[in-house]
Amino acid sequence: MRKIVSYTSEQLRSMPSKTNWGRPIPSDEEIDAANALDPEVAGIDDEWIENAIVTQPNKKQRVYAAYDAYVIDYFKQQGRGYQTRMNAVLKAYVDAQLAKQSRP
Repeated sequence: MRKIVSYTSEQLRSMPSKTNWGRPIPSDEEIDAANALDPEVAGIDDEWIENAIVTQPNKKQRVYAAYDAYVIDYFKQQGRGYQTRMNAVLKAYVDAQLAKQSRP
């Protein structure tokens, strides 16, 4: 367990800043190159963005769930955020089912 450290406002003001405000702002090309290497961005292109539907996040509820090992492995292989991606897939499925129900 980590020890909690407290500082006074005077101590905080006397500490050197660790923020690098002088760093150069990356160009669009540099951002695109970084995004190409980021598994979180894979598959998100201009067409995907134009078709995306922005929604407000719902309140999360914790549950215990058991999934097949290969399903977990698949999402984990894509890197950090696998549980968020799993939730997104489930939400897309539920939204599609609800859309079918509301059709005349």
